[in-house]
Amino acid sequence: MDVTSKPSSAGRTKGYYARLVALMGAGTAAAFTTSTLMWEGNELVGYRDIAGIATACGGVTGHGIEVGRRYTPAECDEMNAREAVRHTEGVLACTPTAQGYQLRAFADLAYNAGIGGFCGSSIRRKFNAGQLVAACRGLLAWDKATFDAAGAANQRRHGQTCEPSRSRPGKFLCTVRGLTRRRTYSTEVCLTGLLPDRTPENLHTRLQAVLR
Repeated sequence: MDVTSKPSSAGRTKGYYARLVALMGAGTAAAFTTSTLMWEGNELVGYRDIAGIATACGGVTGHGIEVGRRYTPAECDEMNAREAVRHTEGVLACTPTAQGYQLRAFADLAYNAGIGGFCGSSIRRKFNAGQLVAACRGLLAWDKATFDAAGAANQRRHGQTCEPSRSRPGKFLCTVRGLTRRRTYSTEVCLTGLLPDRTPENLHTRLQAVLR
């Protein structure tokens, strides 16, 4: 979620949202933006997330984010809308047939874990191969974050599991309760319409069960 331009007017924010609607459809765009802010929050002061990455607004990261800087609501609105468009376009670049509930779930993963992470994943490969249910269920594996030894010890104290990172010596991949809930939520969204017991009509009830 890289920040590369200065915040602009409310008119530009509306333009980004109009683009999101064109990509997703009005209902899906509204649900996606609402659920993204539910999970990410909308922090007006720059901070470091659990992985130590400078973050602000609705989970926006990148070289333009300053820890401790106060952002205006208008700045956050613009950045959040722009990042929603960028990540949705990134998903569609590697899964061009994604739409509706599946596009919403995949865009949420890309927004949280990165476009490269999504496009390089087995989720993308399975979806493009027509294995839609398997692709959706693959979201559940993305519930981990990278920690140093002290952070991993803290995660274990809170009932999470950790394993040494294969690519980053001295680091650990640990499950995070919030990510587990988020991926379960997205999986329920993604499976909607793909299985007999996952219908649009019972989606709200299923999502509320995840949030309880």
